[in-house]
Amino acid sequence: MNTFSYAINADSEKWLAQMTSPEALLQSGVVLPSSTEPPHRVRAVFSLAPINARQLSRVTHVPFATLLPTCDGDVYTLNGAQIFDDSRNTANDESAPKYQVVVRGANHNFYNDHWSEDDDAEKYAPLYCQSGKIDTLRLSPDDQRRNGAFLMASFLRYFVGDEFQFAPYWKGQAPIPPAGCPAGESRCDERVVLTVHQPAAQRKLLQDFRNVDASAKNASGLSTAYERFKTTVQCRFLAIVAAPNAREASCTDPVSQLPVEALFNEGERYSPSSYDRKNLLIWSIADQAQLQWDTAGPLITIPTGDLSTQGFDTLSVRVAVLAPIGQEVEIALTDTQGRKAALKGSDFSDALYGIARKPDGAIPLVDAPDDAIYADTGTTRPLLNMVAVPLKAFALHGVDLAHIRQVTLRFPKAAGSVAVTDVQLQRMN
Repeated sequence: MNTFSYAINADSEKWLAQMTSPEALLQSGVVLPSSTEPPHRVRAVFSLAPINARQLSRVTHVPFATLLPTCDGDVYTLNGAQIFDDSRNTANDESAPKYQVVVRGANHNFYNDHWSEDDDAEKYAPLYCQSGKIDTLRLSPDDQRRNGAFLMASFLRYFVGDEFQFAPYWKGQAPIPPAGCPAGESRCDERVVLTVHQPAAQRKLLQDFRNVDASAKNASGLSTAYERFKTTVQCRFLAIVAAPNAREASCTDPVSQLPVEALFNEGERYSPSSYDRKNLLIWSIADQAQLQWDTAGPLITIPTGDLSTQGFDTLSVRVAVLAPIGQEVEIALTDTQGRKAALKGSDFSDALYGIARKPDGAIPLVDAPDDAIYADTGTTRPLLNMVAVPLKAFALHGVDLAHIRQVTLRFPKAAGSVAVTDVQLQRMN
């Protein structure tokens, strides 16, 4: 059995090494599963801590989720984030949702009952990832399997088995149930950060950074403004280092549109043995605005003209917190009559604090004192995660959702470094 298994693996690795392009795959004669063509009908894809060396795993027109464990000592480059970021715009007529699922304190080993090799990387792991330490935030093997049983089973039972009792979670409208939390905990949303990218017909883009003039001419054809930031850089994409798909980052000044260096380096360049906390890293390669400030209250103003939100129920933005561990973002809508409602993102999401810490009324605006040690012992693997606010929350404050003039993102903390992208309306229901 061992010899047979090795032969299959050896043949698979040899075949994979030869598949360096879609054309090579076609010439190989191997038929991969398709969501539309016989003999297969793929209903959903759940990708667990994947690698993405050859970019062959972009999935379109079928629900797709990628799980990213932040304490993985093997796939610590979190290549699944590349898959999610690139696949958002693979098909302009995309008909299925895509999900990024960040599990704080997990590795990929413990999602298995048996794993023959250890990727614990204890020697170089950040303190919060080191098992057996009193101040670790790492999930135990049993607790991680509880978490995985809910995430994987609910996703497949919903999208493959049509079991709609799981829909609220995958629409970002319900917490993880106790069965998916560490033993003895009734709530654990600080452990898992869900990002939802709905099908094309269920979202309306307000601001991204895929074009050089994305700030000068946003999705509404108007100019987005940045106030009181020390440094602002917009990137069409970040680098992919691994061959054969190597590419350099493409970043510009949002005003002059001239090329500039990125503020933050790619997580793919991360080395556990030589981490320098002064070198800010981000694991999401999506188009993004990279922002730094040293005075409280900088803001991004995204004008929308006279925008109706009819047909949508959520305003979402993806934010990556690079420094310090936590950041607040105040998300405001202003209508054409000047009525404005500003809501705290942390009231609706745990995405704005970099480690698995339960809300205490102070974080993320104030970092927990006990967490200072984690900033000194290793990166928390920042990713662009979704902060989603129901539109009805703005309506309750008197904003006319049929006539929105602008969206504002304000950062009240005295200093910080963040990345932002995908400001959009979505229909989750």
